[in-house]
Amino acid sequence: MATLTCGTCGSDSPDGARFCANCGSPLEAARPLEGERRFATVLFADVAGSTSIAERLDPEDWTQIINGAFGFMNAAVARYGGTVSRLMGDAVLALFGAPVAHEDDAERAVRAALEMQEAGQAYARVVRALPVAARDRSRSRRPWNGAGRTSPRSWPSTRTCPPPRPRAARRSPRRATPQRA
Repeated sequence: MATLTCGTCGSDSPDGARFCANCGSPLEAARPLEGERRFATVLFADVAGSTSIAERLDPEDWTQIINGAFGFMNAAVARYGGTVSRLMGDAVLALFGAPVAHEDDAERAVRAALEMQEAGQAYARVVRALPVAARDRSRSRRPWNGAGRTSPRSWPSTRTCPPPRPRAARRSPRRATPQRA
């Protein structure tokens, strides 16, 4: 006699029962898994050193620069038959072999990565050629808040902390040592 296992409490109920005999939860028959098993190649591409660059740039300028990077990275993935799964901050996660599989998906992913590197080097030269004022806000000497303005709250503190006061040494309890007579 077949039994059904309750997904809530884990107890067995007789086959054909609609509710668990122990907790009363509705029972569902196990459904067969659907789909197919495939090999896929995952490509993760990240803009190297982007955090330190972003700290020095205006947020709008940074968005424009990173969108340009996404443009050439996504184009390389599409050119070699991959699918962009996610854009995360300054990174791209791409799949080769899902949903459409090719015999040489791993090679396609490597070729896309090599093209990304070449395009990235060319794009870096373009970004470096921008006027300094448009790409670097580190000369302002004032911290930048998220709204794109400097504010006194975000300025560094000019006060210094007083030197620490000496504290009385705490006495630790001493162990009694046995005296020899």
